[in-house]
Amino acid sequence: MGGKWAILSIILMVIMVLYGCGMTEPTGNPISLPRVEYEVPPNEAIIDKALIEGDNEVVFTITPEERAKYIPKTIWREAEKSADEEECSFALVAFCEGMEEQEILRFLSGESKTLRMGKDDWFFLESKDPYWISEIGMAAEGKANAMVMDRSMTKPYAKLTFSTPQEMVFDVPVLCKYLLVRAPDEAGAELRHLYAKGKPVFSSQITRAMVDNPVVLDARDSRNPLSIWRQPLTDDYYRLAEKLLEGTDILNDHQKMMVFMDYIADFYVGVQRKEKGFEEYIGACGNYSNLLAALACTQGIPARVLLLANYPINGGHNVCEVFYDDSWHVYDPTYGAYYTTSSAEETVHPYVLGFEELAQGRGNVSDVVCVVTSPHKLSSKGAYSYLGPRIYEEAAPKGTIGQDQAFIYPLTMATSSNGSTVLTKKDFSTGYQGIQYIGVSSTNNLHKWTLSELEAGREYELSVVGAFVGGDRPETPFHASASSENVFITGGEEHIFDNRDKSTMEWKIRFVPEFSEGQMTLGHDYSGSEWHYVSFSSFELRRVD
Repeated sequence: MGGKWAILSIILMVIMVLYGCGMTEPTGNPISLPRVEYEVPPNEAIIDKALIEGDNEVVFTITPEERAKYIPKTIWREAEKSADEEECSFALVAFCEGMEEQEILRFLSGESKTLRMGKDDWFFLESKDPYWISEIGMAAEGKANAMVMDRSMTKPYAKLTFSTPQEMVFDVPVLCKYLLVRAPDEAGAELRHLYAKGKPVFSSQITRAMVDNPVVLDARDSRNPLSIWRQPLTDDYYRLAEKLLEGTDILNDHQKMMVFMDYIADFYVGVQRKEKGFEEYIGACGNYSNLLAALACTQGIPARVLLLANYPINGGHNVCEVFYDDSWHVYDPTYGAYYTTSSAEETVHPYVLGFEELAQGRGNVSDVVCVVTSPHKLSSKGAYSYLGPRIYEEAAPKGTIGQDQAFIYPLTMATSSNGSTVLTKKDFSTGYQGIQYIGVSSTNNLHKWTLSELEAGREYELSVVGAFVGGDRPETPFHASASSENVFITGGEEHIFDNRDKSTMEWKIRFVPEFSEGQMTLGHDYSGSEWHYVSFSSFELRRVD
């Protein structure tokens, strides 16, 4: 990606029918086709200092020369480009209802020379590795599209249209992990050939050469920043970090973070399937921050992932914080950004602000500089909300992700005219962050409900329906409790959820409000490194008549 391609605005209304299958080789050697030059449209990044939500200065590194001031030169990019090209090997992931799995597989393997597709028929492919594709060839009778996408099939990164036998040759290689092939016209299409050529991405070049991949820090080791997700830190992270840093003199910890963020800058924004971001080169802020923390850890740099929730409205962000020179420092791998009190010209040893300093407003002043080395990710005005300093001050909840950090999620519900308001799982969207459970999982969740449009002095009931007690101890009952402000609880202040007794899965809290609005906190008394929580299926606020 590297800032050179736009995400095209295409909404695909498809029904996914997922089937697993083995890897299949593309059809033989590429046949000779008329060559057509094709360039992926440039990215429409929005670069505007006025959009920063704060009073600080900002430096965007637009040109390669500007980036080179902040990112130490190592040899990994040259090493990636020097790899041999190869034909991409694809597996069938999904296909539309009108197509037959075996027919697609026979075509992909070369056993069948043609594949008939009706109007809007499609099939979805996953390459063995992410590739920097230099060439895609397709022979089709009728029009067919090949779209580079993410795993969700809703994020297209490049669209190629074939109406005659053609090869598309890219001036700049296109990153590809998933490919959607579709026949858009009424007449459909008959495919007679499909292949892609490219170079495997840098991480794949490294992991292919590894004979085994032992665990270095296990999934519960507190030194492992991925332990919050119960993921081990394996040797491939260490090998990748080592190779990313090759080719230069000894780097300080800040410079290492800049190299790692430069590597992550190539990743697409989208939905990934696997746990490791470098296995797909696709992800979002959380995936990027996890990977950055893992790479930092391989260098003996303590790292942790931060959550900035409910900002600006129903949004949120993840960043990484690392420890060196006796203090913590925040790095945002989504935008390749950091906040510094040093001059913008100090690129080797800048003082990088930490989370506590940013939360206290120290980043929101004119003499602080925000350095942004991946401005191509600023593809919307809304993205600036996650980059600016105000998110660190106003996000709620916010802090280090971990079992010992309680996140109290603000939630709201108002009574309706008929006296009852119900929220079910279909309503559990970004507007209700944290609503899914209370207890300890990757985060330690509590709820603080603001209940409104109440009638003072009248009795109400908040019914909380649990789906199950989850985590490492599902056989152990989960103890929940309610506390309140401007509300007098008359019943159900404490409750036990127990998987062995389904009748315990409804928690009824009766209360009388003092005013038209009151707050109720749903919490728990559990603490520990094991996961233990109750997952919810619905909430109902009703007037007791």
